[in-house]
Amino acid sequence: MRRFLPLLGTLGLVAPAHAQLSDAHWLETFLVPGVHGGYGFYSVTALERDGADLYAGGDFEVVDDTRAPRVAHWDGEAWHALGGGVRGSYYPADNSTVHALLPEPGEALVVGGLFLRAVQPDGDTLSVPGVARWTGTTWEGLGRGLRDTNPSSFNQPFVFALAREASGAVVVGGQFNRAVNPDGTEVPAGNLARWNGAAWEAIGTVGGRVYALAVGPEGAIYVGGAINGITSADGTPTAGRGLFRYHNGTWSLVGGGVGGQYDAVRALAFVGSDLYVGGSFGQVRQPDGTPLAAGHFARWTGTAWQSVGGASGEIHDLDADGEGGVWVGGAFGQVGGQPSMFLARWTGTAWEPTAPRIWTDDPSPSQTVHAVVADGADAAVAGGQFPYVELDVATRAGFPVQGLVRYAAGTWMPFGGAGQGDGLGALRPRVRALAACGGDVIAGGHFLWVGPHLSRSLARWEGADWVPLGTALRSPLLDSWSYAEVGAIAPAPDCATSGAFYIGGFFAGAGSVNS
Repeated sequence: MRRFLPLLGTLGLVAPAHAQLSDAHWLETFLVPGVHGGYGFYSVTALERDGADLYAGGDFEVVDDTRAPRVAHWDGEAWHALGGGVRGSYYPADNSTVHALLPEPGEALVVGGLFLRAVQPDGDTLSVPGVARWTGTTWEGLGRGLRDTNPSSFNQPFVFALAREASGAVVVGGQFNRAVNPDGTEVPAGNLARWNGAAWEAIGTVGGRVYALAVGPEGAIYVGGAINGITSADGTPTAGRGLFRYHNGTWSLVGGGVGGQYDAVRALAFVGSDLYVGGSFGQVRQPDGTPLAAGHFARWTGTAWQSVGGASGEIHDLDADGEGGVWVGGAFGQVGGQPSMFLARWTGTAWEPTAPRIWTDDPSPSQTVHAVVADGADAAVAGGQFPYVELDVATRAGFPVQGLVRYAAGTWMPFGGAGQGDGLGALRPRVRALAACGGDVIAGGHFLWVGPHLSRSLARWEGADWVPLGTALRSPLLDSWSYAEVGAIAPAPDCATSGAFYIGGFFAGAGSVNS
């Protein structure tokens, strides 16, 4: 059996005659804008803006052409690494992921997620389980970090949410049960803890994962997640589900709670005194227990819940736009009954869908917008796990973006002005075969786009641009391009003049031609 080595993309090598080959001759001719190279699906799971600066976190290794493991800083002109990023887990491979970001003055940043250590600019490592602070020049811990002594979580703490109180204290939420002070003493912390700048404080034990935190205008902490009750530090229980409020040492349920046994609150955003709530839930309950239908999205006025149309799928992040509206990101295809894939804006009174759309070649729930930050009322930056943006729904023309994109005034663009890319777009795209033909290069493998062109698993590089070849290859399993793959390419003897070549691989046919 012939075997082929899969390549995640392609590079061009240009060397002068008689020159010794070196790394200096590699060209990033086929670079796709966006994030690349992590353990998982190269996704962005956290975005936060601080003035002109944008911070991105996820499971990536590289942003555009900058190596920035798991976390990166955009200063308005270019991407920058934060030292050597964050690393490590108890698993065989480094599946570390940044899930939460909290900017501070002076280009400082608190980072939370699934990781064990931070890598300093000089290469030294610092133990920072679950949470760390970048000072602008170096990494430091919040005490000695967090612990989870539950064997079912592989003793690995997860941080999913961060918030800052008016006092400057940092509130941390996720899945963990210990917070470790600088002197090594441990504070019991049931999925929630407060760092006061010198030591950890327990403020309650949360019955489930904490996914979202927000500080209200009155100074209260709002805690959302897959929660079934909270017990205060003095042992007083508060029953309910989904969303709770902590103020002046007292816990209370928000309204009559959010969702049911398998639901979760995943995002919170204040617009004035109104709190917008997103997640995976079908209803909320008024203070008297009356249920109110809410398709993954609702507004709490401080005294009652209001339905605001809702989305067709989970909402993962919210960000106020500063104009009375909220940007909404998640795993949905409609908002308020209107098509809008993964990203939309609620103006405060009505939905504004995004069009044409973020598009994915994989219908699995993992394809989504995880994070969104407003860039004014008519613009937002979205991060997540998606490979492509359509500019024309009819032709599916567009460009690959690999997990990071900007939407402004009805138009999509790669974030950072990187151009529309000349690379291969798909969920984990791969090239399995290359062949020269009359001065051109034929590429085959498993991919959906080349540059802005829809070209399913087969394309020709003509020196300046990609050209699609024919129509879709069909899978022998599902009669679909999705699982078709080109494994071998052989030029015909007259390829230089006719352009003809042969292909072999995993497919049932091409276009109307069967194989």
